[in-house]
Formats: sequence, structure tokens, C-alpha cells
Amino acid sequence: MTSHHIGDGRRLPEQSIWVRRVGSRDRQAQPWYVHDGLEFALKVITGRAFGPQNGHLLPSQRARNTRKWQAWCVERYPAQADACHGKTDM
Repeated sequence: MTSHHIGDGRRLPEQSIWVRRVGSRDRQAQPWYVHDGLEFALKVITGRAFGPQNGHLLPSQRARNTRKWQAWCVERYPAQADACHGKTDM
């Protein structure tokens, strides 16, 4: 998953994600959508959360969380601002 998946409302084919962490407790979530799975992984990796990771979000809530993650990314990695907004050449 990459930054352009934040805000992605497609359903995941399997609702189980494990994040294995060396020297720490592994974490599991059961996200329904791509956005929620990426939010969970980002929360575990960065220690930050900008909203709940569940399938009950309204589109406006999902959009707000997306903007918060993008702003965090731009602040943390200003040279990668385009990538933070999902504007990458593939």
C-alpha cells in the first residue's frame, strides 16, 4: 500500500492484517476497507492515529482522516509532498 491508497474505499478481500514488530508485540486488525487497513498499519508504524479504523466511517470522515494523514506526511517529508498526496509516477 502507498499514500494513494489512503482514502481508498474499496473492500478488502480478506479482513485480517497482522503487523509483525521485532522486539514488540505483534498487532492485528480486521479492517473492512483499504483505507482502514492502511490507517491501521500507519498507526502501528508511526504511533499516530487521526481517526478510527473501522468500516462505519462516513465519506466525509474518511476524507478528513485522509487530509490529516497527508498533512502529517508533508510535514514529516516535505521533499515528498507529491507522494504524500498520492501524486506519483508509476
